[in-house]
Amino acid sequence: MPGSRPGATPLDDLRQKIRPAPQERLARMVDINEERTAQILRKWAAQEAAV
Repeated sequence: MPGSRPGATPLDDLRQKIRPAPQERLARMVDINEERTAQILRKWAAQEAAV
């Protein structure tokens, strides 16, 4: 199938198409709870710095 990823099923392709972009997901998280999102991002940044 053109445009498909190797080993991906049609359901995987559909999920990829309807999944919001990372920026949209982050914006939604901030809209829901800005302080909690900030805590999560600080935790992720600290984990990346430790690696």
